[in-house]
Amino acid sequence: YIPVYMEESRAIVDKIPSGQPTNIFHLLGRTTLAIICRTGIGASCTHAQCNRFMSDMERVLRAWQQRIFKPWLMIDWLFRRSRLCRVHDAGIKGLRDFAWSMVEERRRI
Repeated sequence: YIPVYMEESRAIVDKIPSGQPTNIFHLLGRTTLAIICRTGIGASCTHAQCNRFMSDMERVLRAWQQRIFKPWLMIDWLFRRSRLCRVHDAGIKGLRDFAWSMVEERRRI
């Protein structure tokens, strides 16, 4: 596992611009996802796949957050008829597609 951690750590350090304030949340998220995929699943995800996963995860989390703070969205039938539900469901579909693509890649190995 150590070589994977070292390789991904070097990659993240290379992506951080020097001398400028940087929000490292997305970089750390992508790096963590890449490490989990490589060490836990044995499959590597591409930069595009990691970006897509992170954006889908953010969509789902934002939808959950809005649902928590807007009481009328806690009623299932109202939520199901909202635009927020469609955004949420699209994010969930993206997350599932990513998971299945990792499973399929692992099966090919």
